[in-house]
Amino acid sequence: MKRILSNEFCLLATFLTLFGVGFFHIPFALDSNVLDLIQCYKDDFTIARWSKKYLFIWGFSILCFAVFFVKKKLDATFTTRIYTFISTLLANLAFFFLWLINFAFIIAFHCTYYWAFDCRNDPEHTPCLNAFPPEIDTAYLFFILPSFFMQILILGYGFYSKILTRTNCFILIWLLVINAISVLICFRGNGIGCFD
Repeated sequence: MKRILSNEFCLLATFLTLFGVGFFHIPFALDSNVLDLIQCYKDDFTIARWSKKYLFIWGFSILCFAVFFVKKKLDATFTTRIYTFISTLLANLAFFFLWLINFAFIIAFHCTYYWAFDCRNDPEHTPCLNAFPPEIDTAYLFFILPSFFMQILILGYGFYSKILTRTNCFILIWLLVINAISVLICFRGNGIGCFD
């Protein structure tokens, strides 16, 4: 029992650490080199939006972890087939929606700058022709990677604690593979392909 509580405490501590690391994206997103480019176009871009979105991701990550934790506690009490089906479905849905939110932000991060730099109307502008300033990519990694590792932690917790079956976890791992590939594709990008 103590070992289980210790593992869950370590998981929560890691969550909080990743949450703190995520906020390092703010100084890079507010770098003068980036802000000067944005102000040229009088865009209403504000890092506050991204900060709120990061809080949203973190909050949903905690909610997903809570669903897994509650399911684990209830599994010892309820063993009926209908309970197992419903609880497993809810755990999978919680993880899927967390994945979907993260996937959307992986794609949308560079799109925000694409619109801020007005690349649609001025495609010859330097950041639109080439990759965005390196500060944006640094902010991107600090924004995306902590939430990505949160998903890995949650799925690892689900597998280690036998909340989900091995097959179930293997299927969900493919969602994380999709996110990893998306991060590699979007990193050093310039938002080309974003809907205007």
